[in-house]
This record gives sequence, structure tokens and C-alpha cells, in this order.
Amino acid sequence: MTPEAARTISELRHGGHFEWYVVDVIAFVLYAYSSAIRRGEWGKVVLALGFWAAEFLWEMFNALVLHFSARAALWTVTGKSAFVIYVGLNIEISMMFAVAPLVVISLLPEKRDARIIGLPSRVVVPAAVGLFCVAVECVLNRVGLLEWSWWFWRWPMVGLIVVAYSAPFVALVWAHERWSVRTKERFAAGTIALAVVCHYVLGVRLQWI
Repeated sequence: MTPEAARTISELRHGGHFEWYVVDVIAFVLYAYSSAIRRGEWGKVVLALGFWAAEFLWEMFNALVLHFSARAALWTVTGKSAFVIYVGLNIEISMMFAVAPLVVISLLPEKRDARIIGLPSRVVVPAAVGLFCVAVECVLNRVGLLEWSWWFWRWPMVGLIVVAYSAPFVALVWAHERWSVRTKERFAAGTIALAVVCHYVLGVRLQWI
């Protein structure tokens, strides 16, 4: 097991590092969602919550990579954090992913057929946000706050990382414009329930993640 992975595991879900700034971050997330609800954008809210839950499932998969390889996850958070949820997810990153779906949807032009640099905006916007996220991860990796240990998931081999970010954002936009509110509610309920069950089984009972 890599030293970074071992160190992160030792701090997994340990409340001793909690900081007050987390309360401010949570308040910002609540403000973002409450603002959307006040504007009557309930479909956007439940879809964002569903994708947030899907992010937790993705992070559990990453933690399972560490468990079964006994070497390293695809990505590992390092450095100081107020609370480490999984080996590749801390409370700070989690709050970012809570608002990321709202940001992507809010950036879409009102006209569905709008084009940006000659390309469909419904592809350009989510892909651009995904690329921005990858750029941020590269910086975090360079300064030692995010560890990449596998040859196919590290600088300069960032192709899979780009896909891992941009593809879900493209899918988010597709679902936002094609699913009914009822379908979005079912998606959110299903992914949240699945995330809770997976965490209980894999994290609490089996202690694999």
C-alpha cells in the first residue's frame, strides 16, 4: 500500500480534525439549493441531488479499487482536511460536487439549439466544466493534495480523468432537458437509497471502504 493511501486510511471518518469553516460551506450549499427551490426549479434540485449521490457511489468504487488492489485507489486525497469521507473524498470536495450540477445547468444558454464556437452548447458547456475540474485536479496533484498512483490515471495520462468528469456532466445536461420532474425524483430517490445501502454494507458492515 502506498504511504499516501495508508495515511488517508488512518484519518478516515475521524472527527478530530473538524473545522468551523465547514459550517460556512454547508450554509453556502443550502443557500444554493434553497435559491433554486425559491425560483421553482424543483426538477433541477432533485436531479442535482441524484447526481451528488451518484458521486458518492463513484467514490465508493474508487475506495474498492484500494481494497482489492491493496496498493492504491485511482485517486487519494492527501493533506489536511476537516473530514475524510472515503479515501478519495473529503467534506470539502463533497460540498463542491453538491453544487457542481447546479452550476452546470445554470450555465446552459436558454435556447437549446444555441451553439458555442460552432458546436452544440449542450455538449460544450458540460465538457468545458469537466475540463476545468480536471485542470483543478492537476493543480491539486502538483501541490500534493491529491495523489494519483496508477500509470493510466495520472499526469500526463489524463484522458480517462477528462472522460470521468465530462461524460457525467454531459449526461446531467441530457437528463435535465429530457426527463420529467417525476423521473428526476425517482432517479434521485434511487441513487440516494443505493448510496446509503452501499455505504452501510461496504463501509459499516464489511469495512472495505
